[in-house]
Amino acid sequence: MAAFQLQTERTTEYLEFEVNKSFMQLAYKAVKVMEKVNATADANLKLVENYFKQGIL
Repeated sequence: MAAFQLQTERTTEYLEFEVNKSFMQLAYKAVKVMEKVNATADANLKLVENYFKQGIL
């Protein structure tokens, strides 16, 4: 009975670990996406500033 209880506890801990790991992987991917979004926004800003300096806008 004690062995079954310990096995249940380890299984619960393992599942909690896997869920946390999955959320962290998702968070790292979200950070990468946001970094790309930021780089794209910076490039668009530079383009618009150049158009403005040239009198196009």
